[in-house]
Amino acid sequence: MQKGLVPGLVYQFFMNGVRLGSYAIIESSGYIHTNGRVSAAKTTVAGAVAGVVGAVMGSPVYLVKTHLQSQSTSCIAVGHQYKHQGMIHALTAIYRQHGILGLWRGSSAAVPRVSVGSAAQLSTFSSAKELVIDLQVFSKDSWLVALTAGMISSVVVVLAMTPFDVVSTRLYNQPVDQLG
Repeated sequence: MQKGLVPGLVYQFFMNGVRLGSYAIIESSGYIHTNGRVSAAKTTVAGAVAGVVGAVMGSPVYLVKTHLQSQSTSCIAVGHQYKHQGMIHALTAIYRQHGILGLWRGSSAAVPRVSVGSAAQLSTFSSAKELVIDLQVFSKDSWLVALTAGMISSVVVVLAMTPFDVVSTRLYNQPVDQLG
């Protein structure tokens, strides 16, 4: 049940580190605010840009994670089977067989996936946080404000991202011949 755990963790570390770090830089620069309020358009753009950067950085490890999670014994296997022995083996095998660009195969689906998900998550989180504060449901400094905003944004991100997840997984897991 934990196949792909190591590349999954490495992917989240790099992709979200870069994505959230980029967004934090954009946010601290004051870009996402207009007249002291969170701008939905600006947070959406900032989230999408941060998502693109994170997706590009994490794409090779996401490719490996998908390959490892898809591996199964031949009697129950679905889709192409790569037979990787682990994350490093997979990265090395993909590089040797397809070169440096082979590590980014499937990123054409991952970039829109993370961009849409990031834009949806970060813009709705910022807006939901502002809304919860405005409604005075909890005190402004309560941890429940961020928790509530996170729960609201998680619903939006899943709805926005699921179609892209399906396409991305299929592209990452498709077989590749000698011509790529």
